[in-house]
Amino acid sequence: MQTELIHTTLQRPTTSNNLDYVVEEYLRQQGRPLRWAITAVSPQTITIEAVILKDGS
Repeated sequence: MQTELIHTTLQRPTTSNNLDYVVEEYLRQQGRPLRWAITAVSPQTITIEAVILKDGS
């Protein structure tokens, strides 16, 4: 297993209630999220930085 740092921009959810779900769902597609943070916000997008754990295979 190895860690990877990801910087990405996602569409901003229409409500803040599902913000965690949207971010974590995207990150689960990349690997197992260990931690993440929102680093920038615009009216249409959010930028996140995350550390994920990837399977070595």
